[in-house]
Amino acid sequence: MRTYFVGGFLGSGKTTSIAGACRILMDSGKRVAVVTNDQGKLQVDGLFMRASGLSSVEVGGGCFCCRYDDFDAKLAGLVERESPDAVFAESVGSCADIVATVVRPFEAFRARYGTRSVFTVMADSRLLLARLSGRRLPFSEDVVYIFDRQLEEAELIGLNKRDLLKPGELEALEELADRAWPGKRRLAMSGSTAEGAASWLAALESASPEAGRPALEIDYQRYGSGERELAWLDERLLFEDSGGLSSDGSRCRDAILAFVERLALGFLDAGLAIGHLKLQVSSPGGFERKIGLGSGDFLEDGKDPPAGANEKTGAAKAGAGAAALAAFLGAQLPPFTCRRAEVSLNARVQCPPEELAALAAAAAAVARGMSGITVREEDRSVFRPGFPEPTHRMA
Repeated sequence: MRTYFVGGFLGSGKTTSIAGACRILMDSGKRVAVVTNDQGKLQVDGLFMRASGLSSVEVGGGCFCCRYDDFDAKLAGLVERESPDAVFAESVGSCADIVATVVRPFEAFRARYGTRSVFTVMADSRLLLARLSGRRLPFSEDVVYIFDRQLEEAELIGLNKRDLLKPGELEALEELADRAWPGKRRLAMSGSTAEGAASWLAALESASPEAGRPALEIDYQRYGSGERELAWLDERLLFEDSGGLSSDGSRCRDAILAFVERLALGFLDAGLAIGHLKLQVSSPGGFERKIGLGSGDFLEDGKDPPAGANEKTGAAKAGAGAAALAAFLGAQLPPFTCRRAEVSLNARVQCPPEELAALAAAAAAVARGMSGITVREEDRSVFRPGFPEPTHRMA
């Protein structure tokens, strides 16, 4: 069995890349499984994996490092049930020091599971280019410290979402990365494409893990402070169209888009730094679709954000304003008809938890105000992550 550990900051494309690699392995006759991880209990990533037809288990309530025994038990159960040829383990996007606290304990305690791959850390190429170019990221210094430490400990850096770079930017990024990490393995890729997922999988299968590498030097006070500056919102919402014969079945989609647009614009209007915003949309007819926004989608070309705030721009370099954001989100949620849809939401934003909860409630009110639509909010959890306290740390 091969075990692929994957880390990287919020919104870096880890989940999409893993799903793409799994599809390639499955198409070649391999059995695959995934372990997802989050500080919360409601995990959009896990829902997305299962909706994609992948065997998946979740470790919630903390990072792999702090919940190592749960990780080990979930992985053991998965191996016993599925006998996979490959397992992908995806860590929380705010977690660092993975090699010393997860990878090395795994190698020590589960050597019988076979070979592990190099440890990949994904980075949104747009965000990384901004960082290495000396531009200030929209997050606080302690949150950026986590971003930096994650990349420092990588055995392989995935320069992900390369397709979203402008002409000439990839070459600039490669040159800057050479200076920042001379000799470190890197791969420019787009994990959302079959070609990009295949190139990553080939890199994983051809490279060997580093032996005898010293543990990451990390200040746990700064690391913990950075995590505590991020607020987590997990929520399940039920959208229902009660319009009777006057409805053509498209109003649930319209209401969902109105909700997520208002929520994203609420973040931007308040000048908040967005780690990621993920939604899994499900309808009784079997429709499943994931919608996502990350911090790289809100960077304005060549400019620093205001101090302590994100850019008030449109998404995916499409220009400023609500229209661009609506187009970006609408492209991710194709037309579908239903009278009832469930939305599972994960939002990771640098702000007080109560502000995040208020913005989510305001967005739900906008959707609820649409003709013939009812919105029920369920299972809401809003919190800050606890201080990282690894079960093991093997230097």
